[in-house]
Amino acid sequence: MKANSSPKIKKVSNDKKGKVQDVDNSKSGNNELAQRIDKLNVLLANQISLPRVFLRGVVGGLGSILGATIVMGIVVGVIAWLLVNLVGVPVVGDFIDQEYVNEQFNTL
Repeated sequence: MKANSSPKIKKVSNDKKGKVQDVDNSKSGNNELAQRIDKLNVLLANQISLPRVFLRGVVGGLGSILGATIVMGIVVGVIAWLLVNLVGVPVVGDFIDQEYVNEQFNTL
């Protein structure tokens, strides 16, 4: 094997068949690799840019607040429903005053 010879690299083509081709590791191969690395560097720089990270944080924070509000609304609704329905149970019903429960629901 010669010291100057460059090894062959297998490359998957971008067509739908996904054929594997042998490609020389020559100047054209290095140039293509450099172009791909440059493209990846640009994409990475866009992903970690300060405005994009800030916007991602704002959207994530608003989503968390909205999700917590919905969950808490469901939890409070279930607890209120349980309190209204537990008034009929002899031991628990005496503990929960029917007039107090009705008064609280009438203020809503």
